[in-house]
Amino acid sequence: MHVGTFVGRLGQDVEVKVTQSGQQYAKMSIACDMGKDKEGEKRSALWIRATIWGKRAESLAPHLKKGTMVAVCGDIDLNSWTGKDEETHTEIQCNVQTFSFAGGAKQDGGESKPKEQQQSSGGITDEDIPF
Repeated sequence: MHVGTFVGRLGQDVEVKVTQSGQQYAKMSIACDMGKDKEGEKRSALWIRATIWGKRAESLAPHLKKGTMVAVCGDIDLNSWTGKDEETHTEIQCNVQTFSFAGGAKQDGGESKPKEQQQSSGGITDEDIPF
């Protein structure tokens, strides 16, 4: 088992589900920005399938909406399979041990608004810091 940390935006709203044995869980799809390649072209996102278990799933789910920036750390597994297209596909799965919100909420224009600006317009913003 390997441990990994991933930071990215949720690809969809998260819902809590329950296993047959009564265990609560929430599955998330997290799009991690891969930056740009050598030619300066934006790379496609790396998608991580992550699962949060227990009471944390229930308490976090109302706040886990599409576009929310999150950071997760946990045990990871790689699953590979051959699809109908005869191509090999690989999926990264993370069994979340630690979770945190990582940044501002996404606005209508796609820009992130820092938390300080979300909570109070009279607070210090990034523009106020000289370095």
